[in-house]
Amino acid sequence: MRQLCHEYCHAARDGDTATVETLLSTSGAQSLINNQQAELGASPLYFAARHGHSSVTGQLIAARCNLDLQEKDGATALHAAAHNGHAAVTELLIAARCNIDLQMKGGPTPLYSAAGEGHASVTGQLIAARCNMDLQDKNGVTPLFLTAQFGHASVAGQLLAARCNMDLQANNGDTPLNAAAHNGHASVTAQLIAACCNINLQDKNGTTPLHSAAKKGDAVVTGQLLAARCNMDLQAKDGATPLHFAAERGSAAVTGQLLAARCNTDLQANNGDTPLHAAAHNGHTSVTKHLLATRCNVDLQTKRGLTSLQLAKRGGHAEIATLIWNKKQATPLLGRRVVIHLLVAKPEFNGRTGTAVSFDDDKGRYSVELDDTSSGASLMIKPCNLLPTVVCSVALCMNVAYFHLSMHYKGSLDVIILLQAGLEQTRNGEESNLFMQGTQDSIATLIRKTQ
Repeated sequence: MRQLCHEYCHAARDGDTATVETLLSTSGAQSLINNQQAELGASPLYFAARHGHSSVTGQLIAARCNLDLQEKDGATALHAAAHNGHAAVTELLIAARCNIDLQMKGGPTPLYSAAGEGHASVTGQLIAARCNMDLQDKNGVTPLFLTAQFGHASVAGQLLAARCNMDLQANNGDTPLNAAAHNGHASVTAQLIAACCNINLQDKNGTTPLHSAAKKGDAVVTGQLLAARCNMDLQAKDGATPLHFAAERGSAAVTGQLLAARCNTDLQANNGDTPLHAAAHNGHTSVTKHLLATRCNVDLQTKRGLTSLQLAKRGGHAEIATLIWNKKQATPLLGRRVVIHLLVAKPEFNGRTGTAVSFDDDKGRYSVELDDTSSGASLMIKPCNLLPTVVCSVALCMNVAYFHLSMHYKGSLDVIILLQAGLEQTRNGEESNLFMQGTQDSIATLIRKTQ
């Protein structure tokens, strides 16, 4: 009996229809065709299906073999045919009404096996047979997730057209879109976005597909996600944003994309790091230049009390340290609330307030986003035509004080000189100790004397 079983399995494996026909005519053939050989690890039908022998498969089906007999790992003949892309064998097994949703010990179904290998024909057959497309393996992975992970665009298209659940999350929270983004599969990413999947689902670490693309430095997938208007400022559990990941990796291309989309440059991770801290610490000069061209705050500190400038110095990144220092000195108004004054070309904007969001080094002008956007979203203004709103408010008080005191102390050159010095400093946007402390104290004292 044992010898006959061996012969059966070898004949099925080799596609030897004549030997199989002979063995089927022997007594006890039914028990033989359903026997799993310990040495070989499978039944004759499994061997025939695995090697794509449709003729032998047909012979065994006609002999009423057990179609759903599972091997040691839980695989059936349909699993074997699907995994190896044997469409003809798959068709025979489905027509014989085998169980198309039986799961292996780890949870994979025949569809899972076909999709993971990118076999579009077999996938189509199983979908047409109305298999369950959303069964998950022990890790929570679905057939769609697998196709996204390996970039099988044609199979992904079949599953999406059949309306599988495209947002099912694996045990770690990953979605098919996250898998596609992480592995840089732009075609599958485009398909999932077009099918209106949830582009902002976070895994158990809080990372989104955009985090994954940024971490890999993948400008193509990043562009796709940004075009789909994903939330680019979602923070992972450690507080990191996609911009943090791009800056840490040193991807100038992805950093530029995120900044062009107006992401928040100053969100801090749980340790206090900003994207600028990450770039400065890791010595990424190009990324640092991108960040400094925006309204990022160069003075923010980590939980250890370190600024980006200090991190650059500690890491020995002299060029980055110089860039940050020059930025501090050259653009004191960047990121601050300002008021426009002394504008000749467009006097109607004098007195208008806004925020200096960036500085154009080539033009030597700040880009100012106005509070009232009815007349335009932003203006390019020279530094000499801008004042910090705090300084401007004090300057207004100085003007009033100057007028008031000069009326009462017409002969006091000390008062006039003091006030003129204060006004000149406010016009230049300077906040020296003389102006902010001594001058204000002196004015207060002088005003009290006139009352």
